[in-house]
Amino acid sequence: MTLADSAVLVSLHVKQWSARKLDRAASKEVCEAHSAHSNAGNFNKQLIRKMDLKSIQRVVNSARNYHYENTLAWDHDGADMLPSRHFVTYMAKMEDYKTEFQKEVNKFIDQYPELLTNVMNDLSSLYNSEDYPSQDKLRTKFVMDVRVTPIPESGDFRVDLPAKESKRLTDELAQRLTDANQAAEKDLYMRLYTTLAKAVVVLKTPGKIFRNSLILNIIELTNKIPDMNFNQSPELNQHAKDLGTIVNAIIIDELREEDGEYRKQIAEFMEQELQDIETTFTSKWGTV
Repeated sequence: MTLADSAVLVSLHVKQWSARKLDRAASKEVCEAHSAHSNAGNFNKQLIRKMDLKSIQRVVNSARNYHYENTLAWDHDGADMLPSRHFVTYMAKMEDYKTEFQKEVNKFIDQYPELLTNVMNDLSSLYNSEDYPSQDKLRTKFVMDVRVTPIPESGDFRVDLPAKESKRLTDELAQRLTDANQAAEKDLYMRLYTTLAKAVVVLKTPGKIFRNSLILNIIELTNKIPDMNFNQSPELNQHAKDLGTIVNAIIIDELREEDGEYRKQIAEFMEQELQDIETTFTSKWGTV
């Protein structure tokens, strides 16, 4: 099975109103007041109180975090690889985020006229009604969308190119696909390694704050790895299975006792698993 058969490319596109506006007149006044060059600085007005956009930004941040946690890097163009086995789950969750995003946008736009009365007092003489879009125009400034495209096949060139050039492009794409496949596996190893390392440090260091998420994050990752393991690397799946078996059985409340024997045992097991993961990674690609 090729990479193109086992994954697609997804990109999360978010557009938001910046609620900021360059005030050229105020910028000029500040520069003149300080005998500075006219290009010495700019004054940007905050058109709406930041707290009024906080709910929208919260949804955007959550959606982005989910996207990054459930995809693997592909290229620098904003697209990431999503395993086909994880596609339905990912798209369902992103639809939830899009629905929540639209709900918060609608709420903001409904309150928009009232919010303007607040900012009039904040800006005083800097207020300019021309800086503000209408409610209909404002609605177009908020967009959340997920775009899905197939991963290209190395031999899929249907353009009229000289044979030599076509071969070069085919070879380059083949190498790119190989590199992406390897990078995806390395990424999963590093996610597992860093998540586990964080838990080991907390459990073994007196005074470190322990939170349930320390264990829940490991459980979530070990459950997800079989779906995100493009190569179906048996070593990676085994590491996830071994670790998952233990962490799913952990009694979290007992880990809160810093000097407890249970916490010590779990920390030692996790440290051994960490060493095993590092050994496997090193044998494949060198030092972690």
